[in-house]
Formats: sequence, C-alpha cells, structure tokens
Amino acid sequence: MRARKAQSATEFAILIAALLAIFLPLFYLVSDYGLKSGAEIVSTQIYQIGENVVAEARQIYFLGLYSKEVVTLNIPENILGMSTLVINSSAGTENYLFVKFRREDQVLNHSFYSDIPIITSACMRSDCFGDATCYSCELDPSAYLPGMKHYRLETVIWDVGMAVRVDQVYI
Repeated sequence: MRARKAQSATEFAILIAALLAIFLPLFYLVSDYGLKSGAEIVSTQIYQIGENVVAEARQIYFLGLYSKEVVTLNIPENILGMSTLVINSSAGTENYLFVKFRREDQVLNHSFYSDIPIITSACMRSDCFGDATCYSCELDPSAYLPGMKHYRLETVIWDVGMAVRVDQVYI
C-alpha cells in the first residue's frame, strides 16, 4: 500500500515538474512580447502626436495671422518632455518639434521637422553656432501628463516673422 502512495506521489511530482517546464518559458515569452508590444504602441502614439501637431500647425500657419484651432491629443505615459527648436541663420530657418520619452530603460527623442516655426509661450533665445540664433521653447510639464489634452495652435507675430504658438488650454 505504501508503495502505491509513493508511486502516485512521484508521478504527481513528475507531472507538476513537466507542467512547470512547459508553462514557465511560455509565460516568459508572452509577458516579454506584451511589454515590447506596449512600448511599440507608445512609440507609435508619440509619432502620431508629433506628425499631427506639425501638420495642424502648418495648416494654421497658411490660413494667416491670428488663425487658431484647438486640437485634442491623447498623451501616452512615459513622455518626459515636449519642446521646439527654431534655428534662424543666413542660410534660412530650420524648425523642429521634439518629444522626449522613456522606453523600457532608455530615454529617447523623436524629432519632427517642420517647414514653419512652431513655438510655445516659454521660449529662450541663444546664439547656437556661427551666425545662427536658436530659440528653444518648452511646453509646460502639465501639458504632457498622460491623458486627453487640448492644445491651442495660433498664428502669431514673433521675432523672426510669423510662427504658430502651441499652448495647452483647459476646456
């Protein structure tokens, strides 16, 4: 009788070990895939936000001075900063929108080129290189907290001519 109990206990232990050997690696693969998929989704959302802001700013810019529009964006988690950079030199003007974010253990920047100046209410002027003047503009930190946010895009007169100013609005 004891031999049967010992045999069934051994069989049960072997069965549990076999199930763990199958399901633990499977669980690891699925969870790893889920984490990578989540990071890719956030990266795609950030790309869409940048492209959308640049496209809307361009449209507002060409509508003329004091044109404005409110856009609603769903801001994902892990965004660490949003800023713009305008480089004005004798060769012309270069304009960029930057979104800084955390992806897994890395801090990354997506940069979006714009053919029109995009600014915020908080801009700093500095000499960057040669005859170029740089304008670095930061969005308020509350503007890139996760969730639905509303931004006003408005064409304004600025140091180097017309620009589109982007600011968060509360509706």
